[in-house]
Amino acid sequence: MKEWAKIAIDLPDEMRNRYRLAREKSAILLGKLSTFESLLEHYQGETHRAT
Repeated sequence: MKEWAKIAIDLPDEMRNRYRLAREKSAILLGKLSTFESLLEHYQGETHRAT
């Protein structure tokens, strides 16, 4: 990613915008994944307590 970021500086505006949007979408997906993992851990903890 660091190498790509260096290259991105020299890209035309349209490509820079696409790159920025891709990074934003990636961050959103990682946040959703983190939330899902937390919920799964919580659910698994509740399941183990019930048994």
